[in-house]
Amino acid sequence: MNKLEWICPEGRMRDLCEKYFGPGDVRDVQSRKIGGGYIGGKALGMLLARRMLQKNAPVALQRRIEPHISFYIGTDVYEDWQERGEKFSPLQKGELERALERLGEGPIIVRSSSILEDNFGNAFAGKYESVFLANSGPAHERARAFIEAAAAVYRSCRSEEARRYRENRGLQNADEKMALLAQRVSGSERGGLFYPDVAGVGYSTNLYVWERGIDPAAGMLRLVCGLGTRAVDRVPGDFARVVSLHDPARRPIAPEDEAKYAQRRADVINLATRRLEDRPVSELDLANFPGWERLLTKTAELPSVMRTVLTGLAAAYDYPVDIEFTVNFNAAGGFTVNLLQCRPLETMKSAAGAEAPEAPSNPLGGSEPLLSCNGGFMGGNTRRGIDKVIYVPAKAYLALPERDKYQVARVIGALNTCLRGQKVLLIGPGRWGSTTPSLGVPAHFSELCHMTALAEVSYSEGGFAPELSFGSHFFADLVESGMFYAAVYPEREETVFAPDMITSRENLLLSLLPDSAALAEVIHVASTEGLVFYANMLSQKLLVFFS
Repeated sequence: MNKLEWICPEGRMRDLCEKYFGPGDVRDVQSRKIGGGYIGGKALGMLLARRMLQKNAPVALQRRIEPHISFYIGTDVYEDWQERGEKFSPLQKGELERALERLGEGPIIVRSSSILEDNFGNAFAGKYESVFLANSGPAHERARAFIEAAAAVYRSCRSEEARRYRENRGLQNADEKMALLAQRVSGSERGGLFYPDVAGVGYSTNLYVWERGIDPAAGMLRLVCGLGTRAVDRVPGDFARVVSLHDPARRPIAPEDEAKYAQRRADVINLATRRLEDRPVSELDLANFPGWERLLTKTAELPSVMRTVLTGLAAAYDYPVDIEFTVNFNAAGGFTVNLLQCRPLETMKSAAGAEAPEAPSNPLGGSEPLLSCNGGFMGGNTRRGIDKVIYVPAKAYLALPERDKYQVARVIGALNTCLRGQKVLLIGPGRWGSTTPSLGVPAHFSELCHMTALAEVSYSEGGFAPELSFGSHFFADLVESGMFYAAVYPEREETVFAPDMITSRENLLLSLLPDSAALAEVIHVASTEGLVFYANMLSQKLLVFFS
């Protein structure tokens, strides 16, 4: 009997289950499930995507998909764990240990899979924990680590970041229950380290078209060597490979900057220390990896395979999708893809008919714009009035001691709250949301979530460089919130950036937050009545000026 009520609640995901799951699929889930309740959105999305490809994809592509080894811990276990004062019952511990026995020795990952996660409208990207385990050594130590990992994921359900996300998405009263997905890690052991050759994320729609001529419908990838953690997080000093599947060899950076914006370290599982570690990419054994230049030509097989995967899944969902995956190569030059996750992709809605003026000037007064640049932005064609601009000058920020840089982030968070409902443009140096203050303002996304637009500005003297981190958790948050994004490079000849237009206006910081006097030289809040924000995807022109 096809009892889908054992898998997920009613809704659009249930409808997809009705279409693609048969009795055999449900029996397979039940045979690998611990406890009652639902298996959650992440587990469901992974299973649905694989079933869709089995049904719709060409046979040659199906043969490239690695089988998964997974177990599902139902939502009833989480509820019981809560009722017992955050403890597992002896029966549940026994079931978890038996599941671990069936997974066998070798690295595993314990992932969140809540009811609301990876659903239409709510990705919860990066809001809950995932825990890698080396899963080696004596059985009792492996079991203890597995149970501790499950508890850690459960506790992340009530983290401040997760709470704020639910609140901002209007889900504070939703019935959020946590299931777990326990999976064997895709990859192989090399020199005592375990990792896949390549891992990454893929989008069926490319929301970051950085040049004219790129077809957004072709999709995109964000790739790293090693475990995929560096593909979904903004990592200090490291950059993933961003690939337009329309033209895989085309880069969003200038050729002279490729060495600067490259991946330097990779995440691996050290089987001796049983820890997740990072190592220089040069230390990895990538003997079967053909290298980026060969891998990402127009005629290379991987871009074609991934485009087919993304196109097929988007068609089956009848909705854009994003996926997480790994790629493992063999000595003969072949490769397999392990599909780890699939979820609906929230896309930004373009403002109909919005076109940027041809010249970077004020049509009414002839003055220079506040900002004008070509390419490097995301958010579609748009025309928006801006009520306030918050500007953090790079030089002033750079001069702060590290503890005060964190305080800048907290004040931005307070402004995010008190200016909610107004149209606000936030401008500042480097990577916003970075965990390292030397790379940008370390604000959590929940401290930026109500901004209308975000401009990351490069400042070479301080080592500040923008990075959209397309495909990262930060990116997913940008998309879900509908926030416009721009990477601004004042050193480029075609770029105009005139921050004096902001700093010459009255700083409203103290009137909004009287206790922030110490940062008045670092955070400037200006009222900008008449400021207009234009962007045109076709011409790749961004223009911000007073009219």
